[in-house]
Amino acid sequence: MTLLIAAALILVTFSLLPMATRSRLLETASPGVLAAADLLGLFAWALLPTAATGCLVVVISAAAAGGHAHYAGVCWLGLNSRDWTVLGGVLASLLLAPLLIPMIVEYRRLRAGHLRSLARFCAKQVMTESGQQVLVFPTDVKVAFSVGFLAPQAVVSRGALVGLSPEQAQAVLEHEAAHTRLGHARFLVLAAAVEGAYGRLPPVRWLTSGFRRELEAVADRQALRFVGRGALLRALLAMGESRSAPAMGSAVSDPEHIRYRIRRLTSDPGWHLPATVGTATLVAALAALLASSLCIFIAGQPTPVGLVLCLAAIGLPATWTGWRSTGGLKHRPQTLS
Repeated sequence: MTLLIAAALILVTFSLLPMATRSRLLETASPGVLAAADLLGLFAWALLPTAATGCLVVVISAAAAGGHAHYAGVCWLGLNSRDWTVLGGVLASLLLAPLLIPMIVEYRRLRAGHLRSLARFCAKQVMTESGQQVLVFPTDVKVAFSVGFLAPQAVVSRGALVGLSPEQAQAVLEHEAAHTRLGHARFLVLAAAVEGAYGRLPPVRWLTSGFRRELEAVADRQALRFVGRGALLRALLAMGESRSAPAMGSAVSDPEHIRYRIRRLTSDPGWHLPATVGTATLVAALAALLASSLCIFIAGQPTPVGLVLCLAAIGLPATWTGWRSTGGLKHRPQTLS
């Protein structure tokens, strides 16, 4: 019963997370930290159904072991504790299907968009000041996106740059290059999978929408290192006024997201240290809670040394990945292939 109560508390905690990060107290935090909070929430929602089923299996198995002996072995409702464990494991595995199927679909979509050599030949290869290659395709359709999973590639159409000054066009290119450089496409696969599986739940919708919005703000901040704030703002206004903007993707063309990005760019300095520290502390505490729960769930009752090693095995790669995706690390310029 203790396990079920703990699972319920974790569920409530991560249901309230998007409300906390969008509160007036924390909404001015750094976009990278807010994106990390949303990513943690999505990861938790990806694991919660399976973990809750696992906890239920433990409770039922314990009840079966403490039941009455109807035949050789202790059983409950005609099933012994081992049968309940096997049945619970099957149910937990089935709960992964709603998550894995959208992830596979999203992965195949990215793979389907992989640029063949002929398409690359038709495109113009542009090297940005950040050292990232962007492909500009000769089409009037306004598109800007990343394709590929293991080796993502930034793609911008010629139509998306029409009417923009050279500085504004450079801002668009640097923004898309930042998405590719920071590996945002891979994280969006996770977001799409969780949204496809549990998108009817309001907390999941808030997390996915917020995560996409914050990744756009992170890419804007990366672009600011190489272009002026005015050029980036004018490019955003041009995208918002374009009637063809929806072809560029919901995260880019969504008026609410564009207004948010403009608001973050026009604020000075754009984020506030107390809100960022508070959000980072909240993310660290929830990440430790989630990692500890996973370690206990996997190892049962680990020793203190085992718990520390398990937390390190989960926490260090996750911290590095999150830090890199939010632009925390500087990247060496990439050369043309």
